[in-house]
This record gives sequence, C-alpha cells and structure tokens, in this order.
Amino acid sequence: MADNYTQYCEELKGLTLEQHAWLDGLVALLDPADRDEGREEELAYAPYLAVIDEATEDGERIGYGSWAEVQEDGSYTWCFEDDGCGDIDVVLYLVQSLFKHFNLDRTWTLTWAATCSKARPGQFGGGVAVVSRDKLATESTWERGVALALQLKGESK
Repeated sequence: MADNYTQYCEELKGLTLEQHAWLDGLVALLDPADRDEGREEELAYAPYLAVIDEATEDGERIGYGSWAEVQEDGSYTWCFEDDGCGDIDVVLYLVQSLFKHFNLDRTWTLTWAATCSKARPGQFGGGVAVVSRDKLATESTWERGVALALQLKGESK
C-alpha cells in the first residue's frame, strides 16, 4: 500500500510586531479543543475561526507547523510548513484572515508538492495558491494538465 503526502514550506515576510502577535494568537486557537468561547481575547478571532472551521476538516490539520523569525529590519517572517499530513486550506485562510483584519492590500503565494511513498501513476503533482484580502485562487498540476490538453486540441477551459 502506498501513502500520499502533500508538502509545502513558504514564508510570509514583512509583518509588523502587531500583525505577528495577532497571527500568533489565531494560530494558537486553531484546535477547537484549545478554545474557551467565554474568553474575551478570543472574541476578536471568532469570525476568522468560524471561516477556517467551516472550510476545513479538523482531522486534516495534523502535521501543520509554523514559526516566526525576527528580521534585521525588525519585521517578522512567518514560515508555514507541513510534513505531509496537513490541510493547505488552513494556511490559506490564516493568511487571508491576517490580510482582512489589517486591511492589507497584498498577495501571497503558496506552492505544494503531492507525492507518494511508492511509484504510482497519477499520484505525483502539486499546485499553487494565491491569497489576497478578498480572494483565494488555487490550481493543481492535474487541473493545469487538463487545461493544456484542451488547449492543444484547440478547445479552451
């Protein structure tokens, strides 16, 4: 039997101390078991957590990791990584939540690899996602392959 993995590692650069602290607070509440809905400090995160909870499955969050580094200019860089078990959507919604909360007019890109522990046709690929304050766009290598095949046939998708 073969195991499938989704792996990624991307940086989100140029965050202020306030943005870093806010993102850190949101990440700390990703697991619903760590929440206490009566705590006042969680109220600011409630709308963002609701979107993340609705868009993702809790069981798929295993393996997600992040850390922050202070840069020489005093800004913060967040690094998001996954060892193959997590949910890309969690990271996309985390970043979009940050952009919305601070009304940031910027985009961020995440690429991922889809791999398999044994050589199996159709089990390798990956994709790209682009996040802005108001939109998320994703495309996998499989979707791109279908579009290219149609293009070569003279059709479009």
